[in-house]
Amino acid sequence: MLRLRCSLDAQRADAMADIREFLSAAPEGAGRVLQLLAVAESLTDDAAQKIYELDPIEGLPADIFINALHYADFLVPRNSEWHIEPDVRHELQLLGLANQETVTAAHRTLLSLGTEGDRALAGSRIPSYLFTNAGRLTITPRSGTRT
Repeated sequence: MLRLRCSLDAQRADAMADIREFLSAAPEGAGRVLQLLAVAESLTDDAAQKIYELDPIEGLPADIFINALHYADFLVPRNSEWHIEPDVRHELQLLGLANQETVTAAHRTLLSLGTEGDRALAGSRIPSYLFTNAGRLTITPRSGTRT
């Protein structure tokens, strides 16, 4: 049990170090945007841009921020989709930098993409998981928290 706890503490410390490293070189507000992006299990650049626009960093266009994000050690590409490493994603969700109403809006944005989006865009412009029942369930807003 102690070994498992030490392992989890080490994973959390590594995740926080990755976040701190990115934020040290990023503009003011980047942590808030990362917390919003961490709502999603996986993203495409188009979906990330929609979330970014909910609470953008002043003077920084979405495409420039998202392109820079692709250089972060904690971002894992997969075809045209990508995701934030699970440990880092979990820590980002706990940051508390984003307004709770905006976090809820990010959930709604993803839900809308999955319910109203064109299935032909799955995996290229819209994350594929959003078109599954299980995927929609993971992003359904409930009191502003991730389910």
